[in-house]
Amino acid sequence: MDKNQDIEILLIRFFQGSASASEKKAVHEWLKKDHRNQYEFEKLQSFWEDDIEDHKLINHEDQKSKIWEKYLRDAPNESTKRWNIRRISYGLVASLVTILVLSLIFFSKQEVVVQPTSVAMVDKMNPLGQKSQFQLPDGSKVWLNADSKISFPENFSDSSRLVNLEGEAFFEIVTDKTRPFTVKTNEFDIQVLGTAFNVHAFKEEGQSSVALLEGSVKVINQNEGQDKELFLSPGKGLTYIKSLDAFREFSREKDPNTFNKAIYWKNGELIFNGVDLSGFVKEISRWYGVSVDIHGVPNQTWHLKGTFKNEYLSNILDAVSYNKGFQYELKDKKLIITFN
Repeated sequence: MDKNQDIEILLIRFFQGSASASEKKAVHEWLKKDHRNQYEFEKLQSFWEDDIEDHKLINHEDQKSKIWEKYLRDAPNESTKRWNIRRISYGLVASLVTILVLSLIFFSKQEVVVQPTSVAMVDKMNPLGQKSQFQLPDGSKVWLNADSKISFPENFSDSSRLVNLEGEAFFEIVTDKTRPFTVKTNEFDIQVLGTAFNVHAFKEEGQSSVALLEGSVKVINQNEGQDKELFLSPGKGLTYIKSLDAFREFSREKDPNTFNKAIYWKNGELIFNGVDLSGFVKEISRWYGVSVDIHGVPNQTWHLKGTFKNEYLSNILDAVSYNKGFQYELKDKKLIITFN
């Protein structure tokens, strides 16, 4: 097989999406050798992706002639046209034309059925009391909180980077202007190019939130078919209230506890931002992986504020029990809180 035939086969596989990693590399190396190769590639790719104007033509020779004429007609000028007639591989054009024609003949006779390409997915899940940090296929970093799950393809596509999140995660996204990064949750999507931000989206909770540390993000609410796009700048955040289908903005400047809670959990900071008893129980259960039983009734209203960094649960319980008037018993993963 000569070199022209080699590149013909590689390009056809490349356009079909069936090229292996080594074949894709060979195509990229061929493109780098000569800027005219790039021109040929882009022109042929455009014909591969574009529809033929006259779909009623089903004669093979008519289709081939029409595609070839379109290629010559779209050349930018006469000199370029003459150069392409001499330079381009006629075998390559013929191969591409034949495949296009066969595709058109087939689809003119049968109903179009799109078969989705199988994509290998990766699922990362943390149980209660466990956090993790890892990299995505593009090199972006993720800190996944306890009781959280994230799903993403083994390899991102050439046009987008998409992950699905249930729970909470902090992201440091590698900038790639050709492939926007999207985090999908039950309530909204977050789109970025390159930035650092946190997403809090637990199904069972009445609120979800996004907090932006660096860069910029676009938050899209698609509930009930009504798109709402909101943009965040660094130091700002949004809380989505599910029952109201509404967003509330917060900022590091005006509400530092809320903002810091969203950003610094990945550094081991457990922040109680005015939580009630049920909120306290939910936080320590998720953070430390314990089950909690409550005995008795608290004799005061809970509005607990405080920050603990990398503390043992027993130290937190000592401090809070003194302030809120309860006794506790902690054994293995079982916590009993008793109010007098």
